[in-house]
Amino acid sequence: IMTFLIVFSLVLPSVLMKSGNVYVRTVGETVQIRCPYPDDHRYTPKYFCRHPCKSSEQVLIKTAKTYQVVLDGRYSLTDTVNGQFFTVTIKHLRLTDSGVYYCGLDQWFIDTLKKVNLSVLQYIYGHFFRSETTCP
Repeated sequence: IMTFLIVFSLVLPSVLMKSGNVYVRTVGETVQIRCPYPDDHRYTPKYFCRHPCKSSEQVLIKTAKTYQVVLDGRYSLTDTVNGQFFTVTIKHLRLTDSGVYYCGLDQWFIDTLKKVNLSVLQYIYGHFFRSETTCP
């Protein structure tokens, strides 16, 4: 029984993932991404990162406390505690912004991530084009 418990604990992921939304915008626009969270996480630090979101370099913006608005270049994060969601805003979208992102709750043992897909299109002569990116 002890061997089973040890093996089981090693297999548990360090991240709990949930399905998310798809956002489609054009180059130069602004996108607001809504990231809901449960009531018991209102005091948990929140963050927004780009796939694969395995290191701090992929974290684009993060809160340190609740009721906080964080601004960092083209990114902003607003935690709306009473509404149980935070909003990430990305301004002046570029084709290279297309990809997979995650809304994250920074927890002590297992971070909870919600997957978000962003597709940024270029409008040229009446047609939409997108960059060729491969997303998991």
